[in-house]
Amino acid sequence: MLSIRFTLLALILVGIIILAGCETVDLPNRPIGNESTAENGSGETSAILAAPSAAQWHSYPQWARNQLILEECAKYPNNYVGTHTDNCKDWVRDRIREASGGAVWIPSTITSGYWKNARWKYHQYCIGTSFCFTDFGWFSPGEVVQMRLKSGGPHTAIVEWVTPNTIGWVDANWKAGKVYRHSMSVQQFHDQIECFTKYMIK
Repeated sequence: MLSIRFTLLALILVGIIILAGCETVDLPNRPIGNESTAENGSGETSAILAAPSAAQWHSYPQWARNQLILEECAKYPNNYVGTHTDNCKDWVRDRIREASGGAVWIPSTITSGYWKNARWKYHQYCIGTSFCFTDFGWFSPGEVVQMRLKSGGPHTAIVEWVTPNTIGWVDANWKAGKVYRHSMSVQQFHDQIECFTKYMIK
């Protein structure tokens, strides 16, 4: 009986030591309705996360970083005209810089070779993947897509919502000189985009 008590006491002490050594991260409250934004394409959220400092950004989980990017984009309505709305890449770079508190700066786009206009130069906080797909389940709201259009030109957009068959973008200069929200089916994506890289911003 005594040995059982000593065993239980030892287990309790080990548990206390483990808990004492765990670090806690001060995270924003998860906004209610985050999932439905991806489903219905409304682009609306029911809560706003606190803008982070550069140090805080890297401590957040990925869902919070993606949500902050979406909330930064939500400040700019359709047909907005302003700084860099005539340049898709610079406009997206501005949104990532603002959302991350200056922690992430999107690098330059590759301008030659197979990945010309469809991939960025290396950046440790921009994690890119390219793949074949038959539905949009591989994309997440808040991610950035760098693409080479069938015309050969580059385009950069932020994923705002997805369903299995449709993806919704927010970008600049798709509609000349303006912020614009539009969507594509899987077939339209393959018909219009020759090559792409999807980026998770960490």
